[in-house]
Amino acid sequence: MSSTPSFLATPRESQLVFIRDSLELISDLYDNFTSSTWDAVKTEHFLIIIHSQTHGLNSCVSTKKRADNRLRRYYKRLARCTLDRTGRSAASWELIRKETKLHLDQLHMLVASIRV
Repeated sequence: MSSTPSFLATPRESQLVFIRDSLELISDLYDNFTSSTWDAVKTEHFLIIIHSQTHGLNSCVSTKKRADNRLRRYYKRLARCTLDRTGRSAASWELIRKETKLHLDQLHMLVASIRV
């Protein structure tokens, strides 16, 4: 019988941690959101959904487990290079929106592969 030791994450658990951490980091990008061109209600609704999904994933995996630091560095670099250097302009927020959509689409495909 091959069982995974409790200190090692299963592949599925690692994927769930990656998804959860990705959603948390996406949410963090929008912490200081300022764009007068976006619908505030829709943006708030989007963030509520992200928080809800993150909370749901926290009930599935340990909150002590974290995805690889490369994921955190990527989002830090994205915020620094896109938002911080441009003064959080409308154009930089639009780029963040497009990157967020791309990442959410990729996370959706990962979730679909886990369900199979």
